Amino acid sequence: MKKDLIMMDMVRGRSTNGVTRCLENLIDGFSRKKQYNLLWIRFTYDSGDVMENIRKEGYTLVTVPLPKDIHSFLRIGQIRNVFWEKVFNVTSSYFENNPIIHVHTLNLIEFAMLVKKHLTCKIVTHLHCIPWKGLYNTNVKLFNELYCRYYIQKEELDIRHYIRQPHEWLAYTCSDCLICVTKCGKDFVERVCPEHTKNIQVVSNGIRDKALARTYTIRQKELRCLFVGNANSSKGLHFVLSAIQALLTRIPVTLTIVGSISRETRESILSRHPYLKIRFTGNVKLEYLIKLYAESDIGIISSMQEQCSYVAIEMMMAGLPIITTDVDGLSEMFTHRKNGMKIPISFHPQLGLYPEIPDMAESIIELAYDQKLRTRIGKSARRCYSQMYTQKQMISSIETIYQSL
Repeated sequence: MKKDLIMMDMVRGRSTNGVTRCLENLIDGFSRKKQYNLLWIRFTYDSGDVMENIRKEGYTLVTVPLPKDIHSFLRIGQIRNVFWEKVFNVTSSYFENNPIIHVHTLNLIEFAMLVKKHLTCKIVTHLHCIPWKGLYNTNVKLFNELYCRYYIQKEELDIRHYIRQPHEWLAYTCSDCLICVTKCGKDFVERVCPEHTKNIQVVSNGIRDKALARTYTIRQKELRCLFVGNANSSKGLHFVLSAIQALLTRIPVTLTIVGSISRETRESILSRHPYLKIRFTGNVKLEYLIKLYAESDIGIISSMQEQCSYVAIEMMMAGLPIITTDVDGLSEMFTHRKNGMKIPISFHPQLGLYPEIPDMAESIIELAYDQKLRTRIGKSARRCYSQMYTQKQMISSIETIYQSL
């Protein structure tokens, strides 16, 4: 008998992020396994108001539009409960054969628990990010306070400070299995609710190998650096710009910025750095991004908080020499001067968290002038991808979890 497997996430429009990348790879992998009936339920907002049921090759995609007033929906539990009941009544036929429900957005634990109240099922929750660290983008003062308590003072934690919403607590304590993508994610959950966690597993993200051939010779007069990400403060684009600005008189550099950057932000960057050679591509398809990885000389990841970054995995897959901040999951993924150049992170109670810009600038210079180092780091990054971050390894690890349930 085939096993029913239901993947669920919540997404705005057609946005692409690490959760989307993970789900795409899981759907791709499990859709080719004959022992599963695979269903992907995608709750959407800002993308239409009609529920759709589309049969794909190897799986079914059901899109469920969320209420128009998304802010009230996310804030008020009573509104969500009424909505979940309506959705269950419409989709209950999909939950007949003791399914495994794999939740990829923490809010959806409420719907999964509603299903479990009516039917026999198992709930797997995937922790793609640590929610309180998102405060870096929305409330940096509070982020700095919590960061200091957690990492500097290492005090006993008050969970009310670190678990921001009830659904987050439910996800950690009521899932049959919690999958973390990093060891530091697992450590966080065990630290904030040690008496309530059950089965926690660490499974790194993975991606199918699509790398193009590359050379480690700098083929242009200018060093081609690549940044992939959005303009959120936590991605640290301003740190990269500062590091390259410091190199103006030392080496010619072109910086390609891939990702969603508003026109106002682009204009601001160009006005503040009029002498830098900067190219904005906006959002691009994966095929074009893979081409950029192959053509670039150095990839720079400057995030101030990150779990198992898909940008890092893609750069490793491409064998790209990488400069990365020594923070969170990135610290687990990279070893300094082996598969990447790690930039130290400093913390100041008023200034907050920041990378050492002079170290970043010097790493760029060193990689630019040392082809042997560039080649060694790039090839080591490629080996690290092959050993730890392939789609096949991620699928195998998660399937083992399913079987244990």
